[in-house]
This record gives sequence, C-alpha cells and structure tokens, in this order.
Amino acid sequence: MRAFLMLIVMVVMAASAHADVISERKENFRANVKSLKLIQPAMEQGNMETITQEAEAIANWAKAMPEFFPDGSDMGDTKARPEIWENWDDFVAKSAANREAAETLASLAAAGDYDALPAAFGALSKTCGDCHKLYKY
Repeated sequence: MRAFLMLIVMVVMAASAHADVISERKENFRANVKSLKLIQPAMEQGNMETITQEAEAIANWAKAMPEFFPDGSDMGDTKARPEIWENWDDFVAKSAANREAAETLASLAAAGDYDALPAAFGALSKTCGDCHKLYKY
C-alpha cells in the first residue's frame, strides 16, 4: 500500500511539473510574439535600440526553448505536436535557426544598418513559421 501511495505521489508530481513547464513555455511564446510586435513599429520609426533589445530577447528564448519541451510535456493544455519529440533533432535545429535569425537582426540594428532590417525581420519571421507548420497545432 505504501509503495502504491508513493507511486501516486510521484505521478501527481510529474504531472504538476509538466503543467508548470507548459505554462512557462506558453508565457515565453507570448513574450516572443510581443517582441515581434514591438519590432515592427520600431523598424518604421528607426528605433534601433528597441529592435536590438527585442531581437535579443527572441534569441535568448530560442536558445532556451528546447529545455521547455521535456519528454512527457506533450500532454495537457498545449498546442505542441508529438512530432517535436519524434523529430527532436529537427526541432532543435529550427530553434537554433530562429536564434541565429534573431541574433542577425539584433546585430544589424545595433550596427544601425537600417536598410538590411526588413530582410532580416522577414528571415526571422520565416523561422517562426517553419517551426509552427510542423510542430504546433
């Protein structure tokens, strides 16, 4: 009986941990969208500081993103597809491509290369879509 109760406690704790990581990753994705939405008007205004700051925030999230998809976190209140875990290396590569595109945008903004920003922002947006097409419901 004692072993059974310990098993139940462990299952509940694991489910709670997965719910927390799902909640955290959803919050990070919301922050990511907010950053993207702040970059667009900043580009129109030539606000290189905001572009740099928000692109760096996106890069930081992309770098950490795979940590927020541990095994078993495909259940519950999530739009993550099982293909993430089935194609883990591709998912990690897409996260790295997103990070690299965000870092490029941040570098260009920091250097004041206004003319290169639209293409760099387009490349960043494409990395988001490339991942969402395969890995999000």
